[in-house]
Amino acid sequence: MKVEFAMTTKQTLAEQVGMTLAQARAIAEQGFELIDVGDIEGASRIFGGLVALNPKDVSARCALAATYAELKRFAEAEEEYDEALRLCPDHPVALAGRGEVRLKRGDARAAA
Repeated sequence: MKVEFAMTTKQTLAEQVGMTLAQARAIAEQGFELIDVGDIEGASRIFGGLVALNPKDVSARCALAATYAELKRFAEAEEEYDEALRLCPDHPVALAGRGEVRLKRGDARAAA
C-alpha cells in the first residue's frame, strides 16, 4: 500500500513521486509570480505545498516564512525560519528573515 509506504519511509513525498528539482523550481516560480501581483495568500499556498512535498527544502520554507511575515502571521513565519535553520544553521536568508520577524514582533534582543 502506497499510504503505508509513505508513512514508514524517510523519503519525502516529492522523492516518492519523482518530482525533479526543475519541477519544484517551476512551481516556486509560480509562487514568486503571485507575490509580484500581490497575491500573497496564493503564494503562501504554493510554498506551503512545496514544503509539504519536501520538508527538507530550505528555500521553500524561507519563501513560505516570508509570505507568512507579509501576512503578519509572525509566529508561523518564525516557526518556518526556525525549521529552515535547523536544517541549515547558517542559511543567510533564514537568519535575516527570522531577525526581521522578531523585530516586527517587538523582540529586538532576540533579533540580534
